[in-house]
Amino acid sequence: MRTLREAWKSTKKQDVAADIIAYIRTLTLGSELVSKEDRVRQAFQKLYSEQNWTVPQKNLLARIEAQMIAESVVTVDDLDKEPFVSTYGGFNRINQRFDNHLPDILQKINSYMYGGNQTA
Repeated sequence: MRTLREAWKSTKKQDVAADIIAYIRTLTLGSELVSKEDRVRQAFQKLYSEQNWTVPQKNLLARIEAQMIAESVVTVDDLDKEPFVSTYGGFNRINQRFDNHLPDILQKINSYMYGGNQTA
């Protein structure tokens, strides 16, 4: 029970930090405030348009997108936890499906969400 509470606190801190970053960025650049869900969706739309993803890759990206909408942040470590471990085999197997470029893809998504490339 104690680790569950600690995990909950940690997750909430990540969510708050991500939202604060987005808010400060919005104020600094004078751009429109965009909800977390919209930031995630726009980032993934940009990612989807960059190349022809295979069907299994699209399915995995859609699952990561849904998780990011729920949690704000998905890291390499998160991919070794549920729901990714039991369904997709964890980070190593998922990474193989992306030709070992998954860390770069996750970084790109975060860049699109918080780095100024928010238009699809």
